[in-house]
Amino acid sequence: MNLVAQAGCRDTEVFRCDRVWGGYCDEQVGPPFWAHPGHNIRSEQLIFAADRAPTPVLLYLARDHSPEVRIRIACNSSTPPAVLRVLTQDPSAVAANPSCPSETLERLAGDPARLVREKVASNPSCPLGTVEQLAADSDVWVRSQVVSNPKCPLGTVVKLSQSRSAVVRSVVARSSRCPGDVLSGLARDRDYDVRRTAISNRHLPVSALFELAADSDPRKRGDILESVQRPPLEILQQLARDPERAVRLRVAYSPHSPPEILGQLAEESDPDIHIYLLDREECPSETLRVLGRTANAVQRARVAERTNCPSATLDLLAKDTSRAVRLSVAGNVSCSPDTLGGLLRSRDPEISWAAEQNPSLPPATLAMWQLSH
Repeated sequence: MNLVAQAGCRDTEVFRCDRVWGGYCDEQVGPPFWAHPGHNIRSEQLIFAADRAPTPVLLYLARDHSPEVRIRIACNSSTPPAVLRVLTQDPSAVAANPSCPSETLERLAGDPARLVREKVASNPSCPLGTVEQLAADSDVWVRSQVVSNPKCPLGTVVKLSQSRSAVVRSVVARSSRCPGDVLSGLARDRDYDVRRTAISNRHLPVSALFELAADSDPRKRGDILESVQRPPLEILQQLARDPERAVRLRVAYSPHSPPEILGQLAEESDPDIHIYLLDREECPSETLRVLGRTANAVQRARVAERTNCPSATLDLLAKDTSRAVRLSVAGNVSCSPDTLGGLLRSRDPEISWAAEQNPSLPPATLAMWQLSH
């Protein structure tokens, strides 16, 4: 009995899935997996056997009543072109298969379903003429998929970068094949998402970043800090002196700003910049030293809480006019013994108690204090 004839058998009592291998039938066991009435069995076994199953078996399953079974075959890159041609019920899965014949892809490029045309547009086996045809498709998502196709000509990529659709321009801006001069233009795009995508592209020329840092639009200058992982130091220094407060705030918030830039920003009297600096997980000691004399009382108290605050700064803050600042110093384990001894003798019982509980207070000092009190 031939394979296709056997595939028509529905005798489940003699079916033994564990005797199936590569789509072949053991005559003493019964029909193989592809004749089993359960579509889930046919689909699951295809994962292991589709690469080795004979073409007649795959042709039979290509007409299976279960979409799951048909799609499993349509998505398999080892499926022969002859089988893909008959999978007319699942065009999107066929269109995504790199083994799909050129004539089938050309036909599917005119499919009314957007998803099908998208799959054709991104298929690396798609003929060049069809790629260029889909680059002019009326749907923005289809045109976007053309950019990801390795066969897409460079001229077509450049043309799509001028699309009226921000979606298409964003995809071009993300592409590693986008020329540097085109990326430079997209980095100044009117659309925020397009700009950020272009600026984050590692192929963007450094010269484009310097031009962007000097742009008249503060939003575009600030985009550098959100999109570039490690901006050049010269650009950070320039943006830290930016006349626009919002840009300087972004520099203070950026995790890539080095200590010398943070110290420069700490010299400002802007409380919001100070908040951004102190909100950082790691605020450099030098920045804390500057904030200790430039920040307001609330922020000085936060400076005094930091264990990496320089000892000299803590000594200075221990004499601060703000009670909250002195209290923070008293609880800081980095405080010097002499300063803790002075705070221990404070007339404020809460400050005195905080200094007494500080583990950095010398035992001898603590013992003398307890004896006298």
